[in-house]
Amino acid sequence: MIMINMLHRSETRDNCALEVALIPESNLCENVVDTAKAKMAQGCSLLCCLSGAGGLTVGDISESKAPGRTVDGTYTDFAWEEVTVYNGARGNPRLLAVSSECELTLYELEAEGPTSGPLVSASEFTAEKLLQLVKEKAQSVAEVVSLRLLSFVDARSFLLLNSSVVVQLQWQQGAEPETLSCCSIVLPPKAPLDTCTDYQLCRGILFVLTTAGVIYVFDSAEGRKLASVDLPSYHTAGLGEDELAPYLDSFCLLQVSPDLGTAVAATQSNTAFAVDLNHYFRMYPEHLMCRVVPSRPPLRPQGPCDEDSLSSSIYSHTVLGTSFSTDRSWEARLTSLYNKAKATPPSSPQTLGAPWFKDFPHIECGRAAIAAKLSQSRVPSGGATMQFSVPDTTAPVLLSVSEFSTVLTFVSPGNSETTVAFWDLQSQSVTYHRPTSPTVPIQRTAEEQLSLLLKTSGLSLVLFAVSQEELLNRLMVFGSAGTVDSLCHLNEWGRCAIPIHALQAGLKNHQLDTVDFFLKSKKNVLTPPSGYILADQSATISTQSQLKNVQDLCPALDLLRCAIRDNHTEAQSRQFSEQLLSITLAFLNTQVRAVLSATEELDENLQECVEILDSYVSDLRTFMKRFPWPTGGDTSTLVPSPIPVPEEVENDDWSSLSSEEVVERAVLTKQIPRAQAYLRSQNRPDQRLEELRSTGLRLAFNCLTHKDLEQATALLRNMGFNVKKQLHNICLYTDDRDLRDFVVEELSKQSYLSDEETQRVEFIKQIEALCAVPETRCTDPVGRQRVPQMSQTDPGSKSLLEELVDQRGSQSEQTLWSSLRLDWVRHWDHNTQRAILLSRLQDSAAVSSCDPGVLWSYLTSHHDQRRVTEWIESLAAQNGDPSSAPQWPTLTAEVVNNNTRCSAHMRNHILYMLAR
Repeated sequence: MIMINMLHRSETRDNCALEVALIPESNLCENVVDTAKAKMAQGCSLLCCLSGAGGLTVGDISESKAPGRTVDGTYTDFAWEEVTVYNGARGNPRLLAVSSECELTLYELEAEGPTSGPLVSASEFTAEKLLQLVKEKAQSVAEVVSLRLLSFVDARSFLLLNSSVVVQLQWQQGAEPETLSCCSIVLPPKAPLDTCTDYQLCRGILFVLTTAGVIYVFDSAEGRKLASVDLPSYHTAGLGEDELAPYLDSFCLLQVSPDLGTAVAATQSNTAFAVDLNHYFRMYPEHLMCRVVPSRPPLRPQGPCDEDSLSSSIYSHTVLGTSFSTDRSWEARLTSLYNKAKATPPSSPQTLGAPWFKDFPHIECGRAAIAAKLSQSRVPSGGATMQFSVPDTTAPVLLSVSEFSTVLTFVSPGNSETTVAFWDLQSQSVTYHRPTSPTVPIQRTAEEQLSLLLKTSGLSLVLFAVSQEELLNRLMVFGSAGTVDSLCHLNEWGRCAIPIHALQAGLKNHQLDTVDFFLKSKKNVLTPPSGYILADQSATISTQSQLKNVQDLCPALDLLRCAIRDNHTEAQSRQFSEQLLSITLAFLNTQVRAVLSATEELDENLQECVEILDSYVSDLRTFMKRFPWPTGGDTSTLVPSPIPVPEEVENDDWSSLSSEEVVERAVLTKQIPRAQAYLRSQNRPDQRLEELRSTGLRLAFNCLTHKDLEQATALLRNMGFNVKKQLHNICLYTDDRDLRDFVVEELSKQSYLSDEETQRVEFIKQIEALCAVPETRCTDPVGRQRVPQMSQTDPGSKSLLEELVDQRGSQSEQTLWSSLRLDWVRHWDHNTQRAILLSRLQDSAAVSSCDPGVLWSYLTSHHDQRRVTEWIESLAAQNGDPSSAPQWPTLTAEVVNNNTRCSAHMRNHILYMLAR
């Protein structure tokens, strides 16, 4: 039973298509709404547009400012000339147009193009002359009612006259066309001419589609009917009695694949039906009128012979296509017959791979039959039907078919709404692309199955089943980096990941643009990821990803290093090596700068990133022209040392300098790589980048201690640091009062400090002013009755305790108070700051204005029984004389309950006093 693919509605997948802008807006894009047909010339960017009123405009769409040339007259159809490989050289583009009076005009575009020169009318052919030529071979034609262009290939045009006469004209240079053939196509009585809705000429065969869904196949040169395809009958064949056949009617559009294996017809109800023509004619061989039945010789020889002779047996085996067997036993014969019966014999020659059109007389069909063995239609047996999810106001206007897929374009009146549908014939899935602005589909040749769209914003290409990255990768490998770069810029795409084999091909072909584009695509490998990060997500995760990106980049860097080394040794490639070295070093230095400027401190992952990149920088510096070559010892380099010129011997004046002086001079003169190379040649520890940066930071710190802000700023800036950020760090962590005040003054001028940090600085100054004031805590000795006495003490422990007690003095306390850091203070809240001030405040007014909870917590935590007692006694005095000025703040029960920090003995004493 034939497997029938029933009618079903396609699944909507709108986000699987990729629209690529190819050419920006031009003057040809202004009248998109009024364009009825647009087609591009073969092999160039010439575009011809036919308006709804019959105006014809030709122009180069790649020229944005050049206006298109308007052709005089009113036209109904046009076609660009297609040049095949069999024709040879390609000349100037030629355009064949059909006017509203059924006149033919051949236009030839000069070499300078339509933007600089006019269109040249190479030949004209009026309707009267055409009718005169046709009457010689078709007497039934009395007048030219309609004229349709079927094709224009290799100076030969096929015309359909009055929907029934096929005329083939040969266009000569500067002369009238010559009639090569003229024939009438005869349709069955059940298919009158007014039911014919679409025509296609492919491989010299004319396909005619009727509204009922029957395709008639004719020879375009002789008009002979070759075959017919009944789509509705084929679709409903094999259905059971209870199965309902979907109704297919009002067919309006037909397209046959270039290999003649697949045909797709669309209806006015936005339904399409696909058929495998090879399978169709295997099922209905009687519909093929031009089938040649292979003849076989008779089983018996023509002449008289002995049937039992060996020659008769050999003849019979030759006719049957079997080999002669010497084993004549019954067992051998039965085995042979059993094997033949078990094997499935071919039902027709089509099973052996011969296409359905193998017996057609046209030469192009013979070429297609040879190539047909390499292709096979993906349409399932019994055909495939698809109902497209498009607006009812749209109609199918353009159809592109291959053995794998079909692309249908639906357009609404006025081109206001356009839908491009990609139908995968094998998986039966449909992908849609719906432009948001008025769009006109651009026709191309049948061999160039491209979905081009003309919009007011320019020319676009719609791609299906391919991603943006895959497209750019293929363009990089098979095209050029310049094309990829311009395409990304035009479509506002970011840099894509370029495959390493594209870089390898670029290095092999000395394509610097490919190398540059590859490195530009990798410039963000060390950029920290942006976006929201969970609170419990460690920063190590991002640095691990950065390290992995650098490790993944190592194979590409190895390729670049090898290419620089190999080309550096060859004189003819030395210039390419130097340019490649410059690009690579610039990329590496940019990556190192990105790592060092992104964070204050490098963790082990970022440290490894820097070491990997620094190793490549160090290796590549040996190929630089002005590299300070070592005078002895190290001869491991693969490149011979060049002869030093006077300007290259600049490191001699560093020989008398210390490492710090070399680093200082190198940073100030922006010669850090040269300093690294020099220190490496002297085998000094500062040769490593992190050591050199540490030395530079120490030098900048020394400059700040001497209030040399200008040189400190130059050192920090030339090492790639954020000057304000580094000054802020020094302000936070230094305990040098003068240095902090100097840095705070400079940062305050630049409004870099926040209000909170300014308040903390003032607090530190207040603390430092009170450092000479003795502490106000209780100095009375603790009662012996409240402290257990040690009757026995170890002599060693006793001496250690006495030594520690003797070391505690006012000098050590004053040193601690005078070396406060802003980093400490920023972690102290307001109550902590007030508690610290209370340890030095002697003024009673300051005590009375203090927060009761903070003051009570401070006094009780230090067991200052004297001032606690005074505070409690002042309450009684205030109650007796309310007019007296309070020396202590108000003490409430809530303050006592929540802020008492003393021992249980003192707590009981306080409660006793309060109870009285």
